[in-house]
Amino acid sequence: MPIANHFEIDDVRSHLSGREGNILAAIGIEPPHRGHIRCPSPSHEDRHPSFRWDHDQNRFFCSCGSGDIFDLVQTVRGGNLDDAIGFIASVIGIDDAPTAIAQSWNNGSPVREQPPKKRWSRYAEEQWRSCMPLSGDALD
Repeated sequence: MPIANHFEIDDVRSHLSGREGNILAAIGIEPPHRGHIRCPSPSHEDRHPSFRWDHDQNRFFCSCGSGDIFDLVQTVRGGNLDDAIGFIASVIGIDDAPTAIAQSWNNGSPVREQPPKKRWSRYAEEQWRSCMPLSGDALD
């Protein structure tokens, strides 16, 4: 469901500005303002520090890849974009963050037991119910 991710990621992004440091701390990264550190990715055996966080662009750069804070959470913690969105939302304190996702991340497992109900589903249901059913020649 890519559309759901799009709306959720935009909601989280609008609250995220200036709080990237909170997310970095929550995943155990304390980047210096200058220079490189060892890559926090579990799949990157980094013998020579190659990871850096660009505070101006709010992006990470490493010899194994680059991306924004959502990509970094996925890289370090595992899981997919939905998991990263839920984790970031819970860290920055968005009230309607999916609690099942946040709890599963806190327990160290990105697997959620029950999918959270999303705000966009109420809108989609309202739109569906307001549509006129097809009738007559259109169905023949």
